Amino acid sequence: MSHHNIGLYHLQKNIENKKAKKFFNRIIYFIIALGILVNLPQLFKIFYEKTAAGVSLISWLGYSFISIAWLIYGISNKEKPIIINSIFLFIIQAIIVTGIILYS
Repeated sequence: MSHHNIGLYHLQKNIENKKAKKFFNRIIYFIIALGILVNLPQLFKIFYEKTAAGVSLISWLGYSFISIAWLIYGISNKEKPIIINSIFLFIIQAIIVTGIILYS
């Protein structure tokens, strides 16, 4: 094994440890929740103010497309955190896109 890969090897070995893996999984689910929450202010702003001024339809369609791609990847690799994250983000993004269309 080359010397530049030693750090990654040890990281992988630590993640294989059940306690470390369990801890890392908890952190991932926290990050998923945080990622979902940071999208909500945009959604609430659009529907509360009934305006989508300054909100890019192209950007949010792009985010939606990326979430669909991640969902397909998560399903094909049986990665539960990716599947959960992608589903929730896509739902929020689809609602935001709908708001942009309704209130532009």
